[in-house]
Formats: sequence, structure tokens, C-alpha cells
Amino acid sequence: MGKEKDIINITVENISDEDMKIDPTMFNVVGENGSKTKQALTFDDKITQIVNRGRKATFDYEVYPEEEGVNLELEFGRVVIKLN
Repeated sequence: MGKEKDIINITVENISDEDMKIDPTMFNVVGENGSKTKQALTFDDKITQIVNRGRKATFDYEVYPEEEGVNLELEFGRVVIKLN
């Protein structure tokens, strides 16, 4: 069996011009101690279409935590979203 994943639905609003090109390399999963986990995520295919229509993007983010019970943060550009 593969690793268990958490699926988080995220809405990003007021995306700046420099953030308009969104790809998985812009995201990191960060543990409580500040170390970045190995990147393991996917995007919903709709994200490009939504971003191109406006400044609001809603998408599903799949996270494969390396340790159970660890509070994670999602870094997106200059925004940090806490995942508890």
C-alpha cells in the first residue's frame, strides 16, 4: 500500500501578477521544526483555467506527511497556510 495522503482544499485570492504562473515547485510542505519535507503533491487540473479567468484559485492539494501528528505549513509564494 502507498503512503496515506491528506487532501486539503485551498482557495488563494488576490493573486499578484508574479504569482499567476502556478506550478508545484512553488509549494513546499514545512514541518514544525522548519525543515521542508520531500515534495510530494499534485494539483487539480482546473487550477490553470481558474487562474486565467481571474485572481482567485481553488484547488485540491495532496500532501503526503512524512510523520504522523506533525503540524504542517504550506508555503505558497509569500503566503504561509498552516495545516493543523
